[in-house]
Amino acid sequence: MKSPNTALPNLSHLALCCRVVRAGSLSAVARERHLTQPAVTQAVQAIERHLGAAQFRREAGSVVPTAEGRAVCARLERALQWL
Repeated sequence: MKSPNTALPNLSHLALCCRVVRAGSLSAVARERHLTQPAVTQAVQAIERHLGAAQFRREAGSVVPTAEGRAVCARLERALQWL
């Protein structure tokens, strides 16, 4: 894994990634948030580029969070409790 960028990532993209971790489906999150599936995919890809590591393994009809994806989501949820 490369060193992450120093700029803060887009908070809405992080929240979408975290929601995908819990739902296990890009399209389910898209429907829930009234977005297109490509918009959710682009948000996930932006976070993966920002962090320099895959957050999900793509499998037939679903996405499975990597260990890093689960860890990022857990840290984000703890951070959001402070907001």
